[in-house]
Amino acid sequence: MHEPSHRHGSGIRIAWNANTEADLAGYNVYYGTSPGKYSACINVGNVCSYKVDNLTQGKTYYFIVTALDKAGNESADSAEVSATLPSAAASPSVDTTPPTGNIAINGNAAYTSSRAVTLTLSASDGSGRVVAMRFSNDGTTWSGESTYAATQAWALSKGYGVKKVYARFKDASGNWSSPVSDKITYWW
Repeated sequence: MHEPSHRHGSGIRIAWNANTEADLAGYNVYYGTSPGKYSACINVGNVCSYKVDNLTQGKTYYFIVTALDKAGNESADSAEVSATLPSAAASPSVDTTPPTGNIAINGNAAYTSSRAVTLTLSASDGSGRVVAMRFSNDGTTWSGESTYAATQAWALSKGYGVKKVYARFKDASGNWSSPVSDKITYWW
């Protein structure tokens, strides 16, 4: 029998190699919470994997499989395997918290004489890592997604005056931050 897999919710999936005898009728799955002691038996039919449901989270279960022939004879037990169903507290949580970050244009300079600027970025995520970023000159139309980096070359919008640049950051779970911005005056 293979090691149990898919330990989630209230069930554990087990799998085994097929019996090749011509008169195979199906399989019994035996399981319990002590090694070598099986309190339940399920006739699973002629399949080579089965998910045992309605198990208690946080407990370890032990499994064996036997083959049944068409005359009702049962084979010797398979090797025993065990698995622990994770408790609800141990189940992985889904990250829904977006990262946070900051942006600075030309090192927080007040003025620039060029539309070509350097954005300095810092972002963090409490549940993982920041993986991507995107930018906008108006907070509405955004650049394509790019890999997160500490700096980014950027072109300010045309025309002289106060210019604002917006940034958003994405974490490894796909959560996007709210926009952050900085401003600079573009003048010759």
